[in-house]
Amino acid sequence: MLFRDMFFIGRALFFEGVAVRERYEDHCLSFTDATTIALVEHHDFDYVLSFDDFDGLVSRLDPTDL
Repeated sequence: MLFRDMFFIGRALFFEGVAVRERYEDHCLSFTDATTIALVEHHDFDYVLSFDDFDGLVSRLDPTDL
């Protein structure tokens, strides 16, 4: 079963996103992708549902496979 929730980026997660972007600067992540990775790490998610592959940085479900 898939769950859908909306998560908001507060000040702390904003700066976690900045840190993720700097940590993986060789991957040329967008800020949106970096904050998504920060959310996955912060909430200890098993995977993210996304068309973006995140270069293997997080586990994901491809929507086209569902």
